[in-house]
Formats: sequence, structure tokens, C-alpha cells
Amino acid sequence: MNDTLIVILILICIAIGAIWLQLFFSSRTNKWYGFILPMIAFLISIIYVLNIVDTGRLWNNLAMVVLTFFLTNIPTIVLLIIYFSCRDKLKRKAQLEKMEIQDFE
Repeated sequence: MNDTLIVILILICIAIGAIWLQLFFSSRTNKWYGFILPMIAFLISIIYVLNIVDTGRLWNNLAMVVLTFFLTNIPTIVLLIIYFSCRDKLKRKAQLEKMEIQDFE
């Protein structure tokens, strides 16, 4: 019981750290930094799909591949949502600054 709690706490800390790091990367002026963690998450999902064992039945294999691909890409989707929301905020901020500069002229 105690080991399970420690593992859960470690996983929560890793998730919070990944979200914080994604927020940090996404708020940089270089837009490519924000794609680092989603790309890593996507590559990990590909590795999971490539490690599926053949059951001998086509439909079972196909169902496992599709289900594994979608479930392992949930973190990728979350990280991309964070990225695009941060980039949208940066664009709005830049437009407001541009409008303020035009108002002074």
C-alpha cells in the first residue's frame, strides 16, 4: 500500500513538471520549443504501438493498435492544447502592444 502511494505521488510530480515545462516552452518567442514535449510523447506512443504482440487475429490486432495509439496519445493532445492556448495568448498580447504603439503615433 505504501509503495503504491509513493509511485502515484511520483507520477503526479512528473505530470505537474511536464505541464510546467510545456507552459515554459510554449511561452518562449521561438515557437518550435513548444513542440519538444508533444513530439517526445508522440514518439513514445509509436514505441507502444510497435511493441504490441501479435494475437493471430487481424481484427484483434487492429483493435489493439488503434486503442493503444489513441490512449497513448492523450498526453500528446493535452500538451498540444497547452501549446496552442499559450501561443494564442502571446499573439493577443503582441496585437495589443501593436495597437498601443499605433495609438501613440
